[in-house]
Amino acid sequence: MKCFAQQGFSGATTREIAAEASVTLPVIAYHFGNKEGLHHACAQVILGRYRDRMLPVVVSGRASVRSGALAAADARDILSQIMEGLIEAFTHEADEKYRSHFVLRELSDRGPAYAYLMKELWRPGVLLVADLLAIASGRDATTDRDKAAALMLLSSLSALSNQSAISLSILDRSRFTDDDRVLAGQLAGGMIDSFLERK
Repeated sequence: MKCFAQQGFSGATTREIAAEASVTLPVIAYHFGNKEGLHHACAQVILGRYRDRMLPVVVSGRASVRSGALAAADARDILSQIMEGLIEAFTHEADEKYRSHFVLRELSDRGPAYAYLMKELWRPGVLLVADLLAIASGRDATTDRDKAAALMLLSSLSALSNQSAISLSILDRSRFTDDDRVLAGQLAGGMIDSFLERK
């Protein structure tokens, strides 16, 4: 995960990956077939971790949106739960930075797992947040503005994951604290409210 996150699919070599994992090259070939198989396995781990952490909120949110009976205040609450879950993951899990770097690199480089991650993780997540923003704003249909707002809202979390070294340096810390998580949740709530005010 670390090698792919730092160097991308084309830059990472199986020799480097084997050295990082303290295994021999035949071990990678035996378990994953080749570099692409290992890369896809990393993408599956990322999706699995996301589902483990976020699935109850996301499934409930998507079902509520599809029902057509979701109240604006309830949509706002679900948005907050999603943001709080992501903040918790990005600030507590040491390996999260490699998972989020992997996803962002894959989406920008369009590597072998691009279509899988776009279909299974990024697109459904952004569209769910966009739908919730529309409902919380009192609209029946999701607009391009809602989609752009969802992208901005979710990408703002990069300060906690991909840019954590910069963020922690500015905050004069070696790791995020509970107070930082609370503050990040409050700021995310403020961003949600700001998007909702500009219907």
